Amino acid sequence: MAALALSEPGDIDWDAIQKWQALATLAATAACYALGVLVDRIADSFFTRLRRASASDKALKSDSTSVSMMRLTVMAKSKELTSFLEYIRSRMRVARTTALNLIFVAAAGAWLAVSRGRFELVWPIVVGGAVLIIACWYANSRIAEAYDKRVKEAYAIVTSSTGDAS
Repeated sequence: MAALALSEPGDIDWDAIQKWQALATLAATAACYALGVLVDRIADSFFTRLRRASASDKALKSDSTSVSMMRLTVMAKSKELTSFLEYIRSRMRVARTTALNLIFVAAAGAWLAVSRGRFELVWPIVVGGAVLIIACWYANSRIAEAYDKRVKEAYAIVTSSTGDAS
């Protein structure tokens, strides 16, 4: 969208682009993957700072064994529980990265609307983006809380002498 905002509608030669579509698709896929890893890292750092500032995470910090150490213990002792915990972590990645991406998409969409003289679209784009960003942030927070709880439960299972969590 940013590239479209910088160009005029007739500036793009679509016939020339079609000649390079296979190579362009490969390059775009590689760039998107690399950018995705970078955005996930940034989103993880941002959301981790938010969680550390929250009251719910203060209770988590007071535990004698950290969630990271519990996770490593579970990873060493149970492939099945590790697989389940990794599934939850992948959901967190999707939610937090989507929230961060939506910030860029909303900004680029608003910029595109302004550059095309469609000022009436700016507020709906910004408000709609804000609603979606908040929804993703909330989803990430809920998934993170569930993750912490499941790590503690899995840790209790793998460290109990009987292997039973009851």
